[in-house]
Amino acid sequence: MTHAPYTWLSGGRQVIDLALPATAWNVPAGHRLALALDTKDPLYLDANPSGAAIAVSASSWVDIPLR
Repeated sequence: MTHAPYTWLSGGRQVIDLALPATAWNVPAGHRLALALDTKDPLYLDANPSGAAIAVSASSWVDIPLR
């Protein structure tokens, strides 16, 4: 539904506050949303070494506004 590129720097933890472009979508009751994080996107420069990984800590969250 939406996406945003972000340059992750190697060598330690980072605090990231990423605002995604606004979008509206009706999610029927009982359905779920998913957040996908990836180390490669064919629309952007592929500068990741083979085997690149990301880790998301337990203190991570996503705020989703409801109307």
